[in-house]
Amino acid sequence: MRTLTGLLVILLAAFTALSFGEAAGADELVVNGDFRTGNFDGWSTDNQTQCEGNWLIYSGSQTPASLSPVLPPPSGEFAAVTDELQVQSCSLLLYQDITVPEGAGEVLCSAVVYVRNSIPEYTIGNGLELSPNKNQQYRVDLMDPEAPLYDVGAGVIENLFQTAETDPQSIGYTPIEFDLTAFAGRTVRLRAGSVNNEGQLFSAIDEVTCLTENNLAIPTLSEWGMISAALGLGMIGVLFGVRRRRHNSV
Repeated sequence: MRTLTGLLVILLAAFTALSFGEAAGADELVVNGDFRTGNFDGWSTDNQTQCEGNWLIYSGSQTPASLSPVLPPPSGEFAAVTDELQVQSCSLLLYQDITVPEGAGEVLCSAVVYVRNSIPEYTIGNGLELSPNKNQQYRVDLMDPEAPLYDVGAGVIENLFQTAETDPQSIGYTPIEFDLTAFAGRTVRLRAGSVNNEGQLFSAIDEVTCLTENNLAIPTLSEWGMISAALGLGMIGVLFGVRRRRHNSV
């Protein structure tokens, strides 16, 4: 009886495995999201005004160009931050295009952002443009990759983070989350934009990740037929084994 029970358990386990397959492990869609390489592999930068500043990789508690005090990276050795050799008006972008595979299942993403303003107030001016008005802000957007790099209109799929005029002068590393499940088979752009024309603005980002979990494979009708046949043959084998054992025990 114990042998029969054991065989049935094995058959049930095999049936389940055949029916639903293995759950796929999580795949990372972001390249170098923690800047562990110490450079911008996988990322692109843009300097709209060609000011003496840019997005830079930093470690420790100082910016790499002006040696200004900032919070250290929240995890690991490196993070990305905007920095200027001298106080200038700058509009700077850091971005990466993320391709979501077909059949990716649920795709959950997150990042952490930090900003320190050298002046007491933020000003939300004309998008990411430096003129004609004051503009001192940091924003992170999910973008249509076909849109202009500095677009803040129709090309923005979702605004994920933006400083407000009432925000404190320094905002510690803050998590943001977004979902790319609906973009299977498409490419989207994650863009971090920092603009300042009133004083230095240190905008940072780290721990950017997008993990995809494939759903369990559901059998087709033909596969169900093969599974049923395998189960039937297995049961015949079990019954034959039990009868043979009884015969030998007589």
